[in-house]
Amino acid sequence: MKVLRSKTKVWIEIPASLRLEAIGKSLGDLIARCRNTGVVSRYLIHRIRNAGTAKRGQPVSPHRITTAFAEARDLPGIKGDDAPSFHEIRSLAKRLYEKQGGVDTKALLGHLTKTSADLYADSRGAEPIRVKVGM
Repeated sequence: MKVLRSKTKVWIEIPASLRLEAIGKSLGDLIARCRNTGVVSRYLIHRIRNAGTAKRGQPVSPHRITTAFAEARDLPGIKGDDAPSFHEIRSLAKRLYEKQGGVDTKALLGHLTKTSADLYADSRGAEPIRVKVGM
């Protein structure tokens, strides 16, 4: 699958077989789920029913995705200034793929420099510092 990263205008080619063991799914599995809505659309993430001026099959706006993520995150009480944002899913994905091994996360995230890639490796305090004993 070829994806254009809109922020940097970099094309990324990702094999559908790319699998994230932490969720037990491949990119191909997720694409199939997006296409299994009963709506023919050129967009993976698309409207499945008409809503206001938005019609079935049209893309869901990035703003709406971000808002829906925040609403879902707030439901179980994950709130406050330090609550994760939708954008932090990229950071989590990078860390999970690095832990899994065998994936070029710099290329996956479309980063051109190691410095940019390293910013996403920071867990932002979400993971504890582990004390090793008997070294």
